[in-house]
Amino acid sequence: MRLILVSIAAAAALTACGAKGLERDARDPNYTLVQDEDAAMNAAIARAKATFPDFVTALRSGNPAYHDFAVKKPYATPDGGVEHMWIESIREVAGGFEGTIANDANDTRLVEYGQQVRFAPAEVSDWKYVNGDLLVGGYTIRYFVERMSPDEKQALEKEAGFRIR
Repeated sequence: MRLILVSIAAAAALTACGAKGLERDARDPNYTLVQDEDAAMNAAIARAKATFPDFVTALRSGNPAYHDFAVKKPYATPDGGVEHMWIESIREVAGGFEGTIANDANDTRLVEYGQQVRFAPAEVSDWKYVNGDLLVGGYTIRYFVERMSPDEKQALEKEAGFRIR
């Protein structure tokens, strides 16, 4: 199984929601278990990887309407799986990018909240930023939103502070 953190800003809102067909990790309700073979999740990750240049363009743009840049990167877990961790405060550096781990680890012991990390574009499993109040990217977030009722989605958007279209 693969552990996916739902969203930086929206984890609390989704915890209260009963998103259909998703299995919560009993140790931490902000984490959701997703099978490695889940075609929709794998498609979301593939789309994020394919569109990562769009994220880089926005990051470099300096557009004041763009904010809350973050990427998700998988880290190995002791049981042979991976845990996808959000990284925020993204900066471009020689040979790639760096940022700060933005959530507590559930299983991986390779990183912890607040740790500075480097990553290469090929390692990214999702990316997001907010344009005004509209989510851009966030393909794995959208995976979860597609499984929510309209009321759950509305609660998530309110808690997260951005719209998902």
